[in-house]
Amino acid sequence: MRIGQLACACGVSVETIRYYERRGLLRRPPRTPAGYRTYDPADIEAIATIRVGRRLGFTLAEIRRALALYDEGAAGGGRPPHARGSQSCLEEVLAIAGRKLEEMDAEIARRAKLRAELAEVIGSLRSAQRARAAGDGPAAAPRGRRAEPGGSRRRARNTAGVPSRREK
Repeated sequence: MRIGQLACACGVSVETIRYYERRGLLRRPPRTPAGYRTYDPADIEAIATIRVGRRLGFTLAEIRRALALYDEGAAGGGRPPHARGSQSCLEEVLAIAGRKLEEMDAEIARRAKLRAELAEVIGSLRSAQRARAAGDGPAAAPRGRRAEPGGSRRRARNTAGVPSRREK
């Protein structure tokens, strides 16, 4: 099949397929005498694997490594270190997935800590807002000035003797 047919079958663009080839995720396909790339069903499976990996948060390098475990065409060609579906291949893919899960757990913990800090800041800001609305203490005066009766603010006058733009 040609690149357009592969793109349609996988739900990606032709440029995405070319990008995956440049990044070493897909093998360089053989070409017809007219120069057209030709693909086979294994390429559909590889693209599906790439898309699932991206959706799960794997980097392209991690996906390339997983594909190279059993695909002769990925990551520069050569003989794959494992037979597809072999126990050793599955163990190595499992190890890659396990490391990704640990990274995700660490990121979730980091973001939970940030969330708690943000919630604390929001709570402090709400307390200050309530205090200002109730007229309690210095939080009620805007920008460090004393609040005037009735809650209105007066503009400070220019005391330099030079008329301001507004006074002209």
